[in-house]
Amino acid sequence: MAQPLSRLTNQYSTFTFATAKRFGVTQAMLQKAERHGGLRRTERGVFVVTGFQSDALTLLSQRFSLGVLSGTTARQFYDLSDELPAYYEMTFPRGYHNPSLARHHVRPRYQISQRYQLGIEDAPTLTGNPVRVYSIERTVLETWEDKNVDVEVRQQTVQEFIRRYRQDYHRLAEVVRLATVLYPNTGLIATLEVLTGWQKS
Repeated sequence: MAQPLSRLTNQYSTFTFATAKRFGVTQAMLQKAERHGGLRRTERGVFVVTGFQSDALTLLSQRFSLGVLSGTTARQFYDLSDELPAYYEMTFPRGYHNPSLARHHVRPRYQISQRYQLGIEDAPTLTGNPVRVYSIERTVLETWEDKNVDVEVRQQTVQEFIRRYRQDYHRLAEVVRLATVLYPNTGLIATLEVLTGWQKS
């Protein structure tokens, strides 16, 4: 593969043509890679490296670069619950509008800049592709505070977080830090203290 294409495929196994252009990859390079069996085109403007499955989450992050995986999609990303949602959830800065969201089964949330920016992480999917997703700490906090989330899902999410990070005081402290800004009256901190024996300083 040409050098720009190699750099691209070292980072992404699923990518859009817009992403390819950022790496300096031309249409001719992509067509040549297709002819030689290194890539396959799965839909208009979408390419997958041969031997890999298409990665829906990285496609969302590439198509909607201001979007952050959140809600049910973030819980699915971190394997915090058994939900099988029929849509994706992404959070955008207030004022953002994209008519393509519905076509790609995205349920958007909108937040002011100060809230939107807290806890954004760049993380790899199971196939190693980068996505923008809210941290596991923010995901747990927002799940707890979202009254539209089923009680069972809320409990399962918190219990799974505690199972993994009961002794990880850095992560517990990060929940407190986020809660102070996002949900200062949350009951989650007291719940974590009871269930883990940890006390915030």
